[in-house]
Amino acid sequence: MFAEVQVLMAETLRIPAADIHPQGSLTDLEMDSLAMAELCVVLESKYGGKVDGDRLAQARTVDELVTLVEAGVGR
Repeated sequence: MFAEVQVLMAETLRIPAADIHPQGSLTDLEMDSLAMAELCVVLESKYGGKVDGDRLAQARTVDELVTLVEAGVGR
């Protein structure tokens, strides 16, 4: 799942996927509220259903974000 989210984040943030690491800080990646909203739209499109951006915004690292997506907590 990390690899899938990594690619989606790279596309959303317009950065190389290689720059996204599991323990990487979302703040360091410049994942602001607008980028998070864009990522939510992408996740909804890819996985179907509604994604709760407020819950995903609680993540501080890439790994935390991936864990939320895997667990469906962000939905």
